Amino acid sequence: FMNESKVQQNRLKTWRYYTLMSAFSVLFILALAATVTLNSRPFQKWLFAGYVAPSLAERELSIDFSGFDYQFPSSFYFGPTTVIYRDSTLITVTNIELHDVFWSSHFGVRNILVNQCELHSPLDGERMKDFINTFSSDSGDTGQPIQATIGAIYIDSIHGSTSNDISW
Repeated sequence: FMNESKVQQNRLKTWRYYTLMSAFSVLFILALAATVTLNSRPFQKWLFAGYVAPSLAERELSIDFSGFDYQFPSSFYFGPTTVIYRDSTLITVTNIELHDVFWSSHFGVRNILVNQCELHSPLDGERMKDFINTFSSDSGDTGQPIQATIGAIYIDSIHGSTSNDISW
């Protein structure tokens, strides 16, 4: 009778071990699949073209999107990026880094690093003011407002290619 109890205990321990190892294996495979999928340029471009670009177009914006590098668990690195507003270049950056991206009740980023930002329009000019107003809640836009929590934005360098150059 005592041997039978030890056999049952050993079976239970073995079952728990295999269940735990199976759960870890599934989590590892899911994390690996997510990482590979998120680093796939065709998938990124499909996602951007299907979801982001149409929303930007409603605001007369477009972004020269070439993809990003995803680093597990929650960081994204974008290469050279151009923001086009009303069919002309507004801002060009060398790269953008989003660190600790999260999604709870809304989108959030712990910090954003922008490297070498070039403004193609004066900060106090009409184009820049119109661009900023496209994101304000009182702009009369009937679309969904963009809600995001941003911990900090760091700009490595910023300069303008207009008559009122602002180099730091």
